[in-house]
Amino acid sequence: NGGNVRESLVLAKDLNKKYAPFLPTSVDNLSFEVGKNECFGLLGVNGAGKTTTFKMLTGEIMPTSGSALISGHDIVTDTHRARLFMGYCPQFEAVIGNMTGREMLTMYAMVRGIPEKYIAAEVERIIFKLDLPRYADKLSGTYSGGNKRKLAVAAAIVGDPKVILLDEPSTGMDPVAKRFLWNVISDLYSNEEKSVILTSHSMAECEALCSRIGIMVAGRFRCEGQIQDIKNRFGGGYHVEFRFTENGQLTQLKTFMAATCPQMVEIESTDLYCLYQISQEEAHLPTLFKTIKKAKAEIGFEAFSVSQTSLEQVFIKFADGAM
Repeated sequence: NGGNVRESLVLAKDLNKKYAPFLPTSVDNLSFEVGKNECFGLLGVNGAGKTTTFKMLTGEIMPTSGSALISGHDIVTDTHRARLFMGYCPQFEAVIGNMTGREMLTMYAMVRGIPEKYIAAEVERIIFKLDLPRYADKLSGTYSGGNKRKLAVAAAIVGDPKVILLDEPSTGMDPVAKRFLWNVISDLYSNEEKSVILTSHSMAECEALCSRIGIMVAGRFRCEGQIQDIKNRFGGGYHVEFRFTENGQLTQLKTFMAATCPQMVEIESTDLYCLYQISQEEAHLPTLFKTIKKAKAEIGFEAFSVSQTSLEQVFIKFADGAM
């Protein structure tokens, strides 16, 4: 999990932020590390402390206590050096509307200290990487929401920083643009030896990109680790859905399940739909499918599906304080 300090491009230790004595703590002694070739996801509802964590990592605000190392440089005592190794895509207002995309990326490249003779080529590389050639010389204020997000990500990766922080990178993108962006992000950490940290509301995004996640509630991690491990530990096994064509089938199914498979717990139901849950320990899949087939033969319902509890369901449990 991230290994030692040499491999860990990001190492956060007891990060703490309290904006005022009478306000609740925004970030509460948060510790984590992110290695090379790794994408780490910070999940949490609005107000969980994700953006505050990013603002501390980028040096925009100082922690009340604790610190973090970015590629070995301390964000508190060596902020300027730490920033040189980092690219940041904020959640809002990430483009400068009265500059063209090319002008904006050129400015970012200069700020990042790229020698002048290499800037034009680097900017061109990033414009192509984010599929922006058609728009690069138009004012970025005229871009669609999706292209503004692409430009914001481009600004975060121009100049080849080792650590990339992406705050809700795909917000407002259509499904095709979103998939394109996921491929770009995936390429950054799988082929370019970078560390990526992203925040997202989209569980699908986290499952597609993150090797590990931390679920934040009220400024601290409620759980942290690999997605499959978290699903196994907190997911509560499998969900079994049934769909019916006729009224009365639901009652028949409930009677059947109570008699043959009492370990299945009903979660919700309507006249033509029912959802059951069965724990990891009690779910012997071959037996489960046998039981469902028997029920189908007897009751004749329309369809069923079995799925592992999703990351979204785990997330909702934590966010609702059910864990």
